[in-house]
Amino acid sequence: MNITITVVVMLVAYTIHALVEAFLPQIPVRFSPVLNVLIALGSGFICYFLKLEPSLLIAIVTCFMATLSAGGMGNLIKGPPRNNQR
Repeated sequence: MNITITVVVMLVAYTIHALVEAFLPQIPVRFSPVLNVLIALGSGFICYFLKLEPSLLIAIVTCFMATLSAGGMGNLIKGPPRNNQR
């Protein structure tokens, strides 16, 4: 079940980031945490309605933690922020 939740978070994250890149390419980097929260909420609702988690709160919290950890790893891979990205 945990791998399924991870796959749901990955698919929702990829879809939202692809939509943002396609329709809002000039969005500042400082709105990245807002996108992560939207991804977590969307993933949480999907996991709850697919009956992967018994409670909506547990589903949202689990997906929120997975999304924030994935976002943190993405930031570590990118390296330190440059001055023009702030």
